[in-house]
Amino acid sequence: MGWSIRIKLDKNISEQEIDNIVMFLPQELSSPFGNRKTSWGWSGGTDIALENNNVIYLSGSYSMSGQIAESTLSFFKSQLKKQGYKVRSKKNW
Repeated sequence: MGWSIRIKLDKNISEQEIDNIVMFLPQELSSPFGNRKTSWGWSGGTDIALENNNVIYLSGSYSMSGQIAESTLSFFKSQLKKQGYKVRSKKNW
């Protein structure tokens, strides 16, 4: 079992904008193997994907990434608001 969080934005976001946020994740929110773009999204301390051009999907297991879910959400919200996005989120635990 795992968890997921959807971050809904008021306008579309590009993959490059998400890539910029992911590359600057703090060490405690990052993958020990490095944050990188994959065929399905981005790999960090949590899994990150773009849905429908205006929804960022964070997910992971309850083990390691579950411990940083709230912090990752806070980091993304902060960065997105700095870029002028209006943000809403929905958690599935």
